[in-house]
Amino acid sequence: MTTQKSPKKNKRTWYLLYVVTAILIVAISYFNLSSDLEKQELEIKNLENKIEKLAAVLPQKSTELLAKEKENQVLLLTEESDSLLFYKTKGKQPIYNKDLSVITEAAITLNNKKNQIIEEKPTVKKTTIIGQSKVIKKKKKPVVKKKIVRETIWNTDLINDKNRDEVSLFVFDETDKIDSFLTKRFKVEFEKRSYFITKEIIFADVMTIEIAANLQEKNINYFKGNLAKYTDYVCIAKATYSYTQNLYRDDFIDCTMSIDYYIYSSETGKVLLSEKDKVIGSDQNKEKSKQRAIEKFVM
Repeated sequence: MTTQKSPKKNKRTWYLLYVVTAILIVAISYFNLSSDLEKQELEIKNLENKIEKLAAVLPQKSTELLAKEKENQVLLLTEESDSLLFYKTKGKQPIYNKDLSVITEAAITLNNKKNQIIEEKPTVKKTTIIGQSKVIKKKKKPVVKKKIVRETIWNTDLINDKNRDEVSLFVFDETDKIDSFLTKRFKVEFEKRSYFITKEIIFADVMTIEIAANLQEKNINYFKGNLAKYTDYVCIAKATYSYTQNLYRDDFIDCTMSIDYYIYSSETGKVLLSEKDKVIGSDQNKEKSKQRAIEKFVM
């Protein structure tokens, strides 16, 4: 009578066999991985040693390079980017693994052009002895602008064309000086309305407080008929500017420009038009905020 092994014992045997096999596979993989890591570390160390032994040098003078050429101490490598690396020992370039060749004069010329190697020049120290010499600086002559001498305040080149109505524009600031920026803006507005603005009939560089006051007061007798000689109408504008902090932005300043302007006849002094306006411009400083206010002005 034969006895058979129980199924449970057979299952346990196969299970143990699987476990042992899995452990062996893991152990073999671990040892292989460890050996690969050791190889990589060894290769890195070898590469580092090569780099330490074969370190690149930066040449300072081509004459030194040529002198060392005879001793075969300085070698060079041409890379893919056509730049040159210099070494003091023979062998292969550690990164590109290319053989180093002996330096030549042609290679030095090429390197000088690419890297702009400049021959070192001896420096001369300049010493100054107090009391023996003085450095005399030439004084710049001040630029003196020649003042234009005018025979008359009137622009005699102008002729009043009787076939059209001409307007002469005088825009003053609070100091009764000509406000050039606002004058340009007024001209633009007048041209939109098909007015013909003459060139200055009284030169700005001869404008005095007395002349400005008589123009603003419409005192045509003061000018002895010359206003009518050069223009049909006179437009006077007077602007004042005040500045305050912007309510919404701390970095902005508001410029309030108040303007009074009117037009009168150069023959009779009769006022034909009189207007007042107020414009506010805002920007980061007074000058810019003033420009913004002028740009907003519309007749």
